[in-house]
Amino acid sequence: MNITTKRLKELEELKELEFRPLREIRDIQEERFQDLLKRAPPIYGRYLREIKDLDDLTSADFFVYKDQLRTRGRDFLAVPLTRVSRIFSSSGTTGPPTYSYFTKEDLEVLDQLAWRAMRRMESPEETFKDDIAMIDAPSGMFMLNYTMCRMAYQSGLTIINPNGTLSEIVRLLHEFNPTVYMGYLSGILSLMESFKIKGGLERLSSIRKVILIGENLSLARREQLRILLNRDSGGLKVYDVYGMSEVCQTLSSECKFKVGMHMAIDHVFFEVIDPITHEHSKENKGILVITTLTKRADPLIRYWTDDYVEISYERCKCGRTLPRIVFVDKYRNMIRVGDEHIPPSRIEAVIFSGEFAPIIIDYQAVVKGTLEEPVLTIKLRTIKRLNREQISSLRDMLERALKIHVEHVEEESLTSVKREPTRMQKRQRVIDKRRW
Repeated sequence: MNITTKRLKELEELKELEFRPLREIRDIQEERFQDLLKRAPPIYGRYLREIKDLDDLTSADFFVYKDQLRTRGRDFLAVPLTRVSRIFSSSGTTGPPTYSYFTKEDLEVLDQLAWRAMRRMESPEETFKDDIAMIDAPSGMFMLNYTMCRMAYQSGLTIINPNGTLSEIVRLLHEFNPTVYMGYLSGILSLMESFKIKGGLERLSSIRKVILIGENLSLARREQLRILLNRDSGGLKVYDVYGMSEVCQTLSSECKFKVGMHMAIDHVFFEVIDPITHEHSKENKGILVITTLTKRADPLIRYWTDDYVEISYERCKCGRTLPRIVFVDKYRNMIRVGDEHIPPSRIEAVIFSGEFAPIIIDYQAVVKGTLEEPVLTIKLRTIKRLNREQISSLRDMLERALKIHVEHVEEESLTSVKREPTRMQKRQRVIDKRRW
């Protein structure tokens, strides 16, 4: 371990909190919320006048949206700027970047949550101590890079930080044979595409564990990674981590059973809201709304994440009581048909199955038509060309699964691509051109 014995003992004690009854954790949440009410910045003033506890909060009639953070970010500061130790900029994938502020105490919490995220993944006898991690976070993903370095460092991994260029990554893979890839889904896919264009995926043969943050990772996509890298389920462990730069990149993570990501509810209070009615979801499916309980610099109260999630409160097989979150996708990436919302994972369940799994590496869905009757064009990135029968079969399968008319299935084969794919951004897999 790269941390002191005293610090390790403190962290181990905190880990035990994840196994406590939920009513005990609720008491911790309430105590921390009372402290938050005392130090909340003036921008929340009129919204909090009648709020005395968390039950009152769930009845409030306001949300904080990302556009407010973009335009009035400094107004959310609860401390003088001189007390801020670090400022992170978001990647700007969904628009102008937002800035997140962290005091020294906030960074200590980030470290704690990063350590807890890693400890959930491996049992005590299966630690990361003998692993070498390659951290793949290109320029612009500052908080992602910081978080993954802290995750790896505190878990005792040897860290390789490439400069982001393909030639540097190839050299480091050959020189050090890293066993862990830590990055984001679009990053490892662009690596695989580049290596396929250059000759083959053998350069990634040393990777045994993949830890991904920041993008939806469906069951079909997880299996696709194993197939493309020619591994069985035991030969490649793929872990999903959920968070956001505004709060924390390791807000929740999977345990070894991979049945949802355990959320650190001792540091946040969350609600699940129906995106259309703005009422609390009875099915525990909807938009995740978060209140940060321990963030000192810029606390967020009822922050509308725009992340569509499913929540389970059943005790996990690992023994943890923490609620488990399944990140379905960004709400704006879901295909709306009337009042129904179809996640991209339904597309992935088709295109990454059967004969298509070793061929299709990525996709983009373009939505036209009307709200009630959308029309899709599916653009595929393939390792080799599909024949007419395969394209026709794929179109029929998609229409049956989605119950949406698929007008075109287009493909771009890596065999005809001369230019290496961009590695500087997350990919947008759904483009909705409708007006509604």
